[in-house]
Amino acid sequence: MVKAGVVGASGFTGYELLRLLSGHYSVEIAFATSDEYQGKPVGSVFPSLSHIELNFVSHSRALEFTDVDVVFTALPHGKSAQYVEKFLKSGIRVIDLAGDSRFRSPETFKRWYGIDHPAPFYLHQVVYGIPEIFNKEVKRAHIVANPGCYPTSVIIPLYPIRNFIGPDVVVDSKSGVSGAGKTCSDKTHFVTVNENFFEYSVGRSHRHIGEMEEYLGKEVIFSAGLLPATRGILSTIYVRKGGSVNLYEKILEFYDGAPFVKVFKETTVSLKAALYSNNILISVFEDKNRAVIVSVIDNLIKGAAGQAVQNMNLMFGIDEAKGLPTGGIEI
Repeated sequence: MVKAGVVGASGFTGYELLRLLSGHYSVEIAFATSDEYQGKPVGSVFPSLSHIELNFVSHSRALEFTDVDVVFTALPHGKSAQYVEKFLKSGIRVIDLAGDSRFRSPETFKRWYGIDHPAPFYLHQVVYGIPEIFNKEVKRAHIVANPGCYPTSVIIPLYPIRNFIGPDVVVDSKSGVSGAGKTCSDKTHFVTVNENFFEYSVGRSHRHIGEMEEYLGKEVIFSAGLLPATRGILSTIYVRKGGSVNLYEKILEFYDGAPFVKVFKETTVSLKAALYSNNILISVFEDKNRAVIVSVIDNLIKGAAGQAVQNMNLMFGIDEAKGLPTGGIEI
């Protein structure tokens, strides 16, 4: 039995982590933190999780729990690193869902997040946690950086073909509002989002571009759009082919046997088809010189909590699909 803790358990991602871990028969949840709800039973905050017999504790109290195997850190960027460093020093394995651990270079982190890294000393140990690509490294890792949701939807389709496409990539992604986090803003207010659609972070300003470029070796032009939907990401990716290679076949071959990657040829994939699952659906449209690749994920599951649990499974020798949903919805 894997004993797990969750630091930052009352946000959208934290909730999904608790929901998935509570249904995982190889996991015992040892603690869950929330400064906002400390002292309150998990079930009083999330009635759907009333079967979890725990009270939330403050973030600072997380460090008192030394008898755990793994900790998931799901705090905003700049706040997870201090916990990551201390847990690692205690010999506890960590899966960081914040942006703090996604770059091995503190300079790269500062470039994209605009702040100095709070604890750069552990970055050399980090494994980037896309299980379908870095499977062997994740199994041995003490610290896994769970990827951002947009990078997950872009890196997985492009990684197998990165040597067969041109040097630059254009990505147009659309996300449900939950991708912006639990704290409401003018942009995520119901009145702004409902029956509306708009782009943000157009060009080279979105911090997730750094991850895409780091692991693809390509220059990425990126646009993010906010959908009037709760969850899900649909990314449309435009690439120029470097020859007569069949990109669909390359992607299909690379992910042969990967339980959560579904690859289609010139098939329309909808947002709903991936919702509430740990799947990524990829459809490839190509001609002689160009290709358009469409990918769909649930941003809170494959783009966050589900991928984190998948990484945990690998780290502890558990079937990587255990405890994870595989079916989306169509209607």
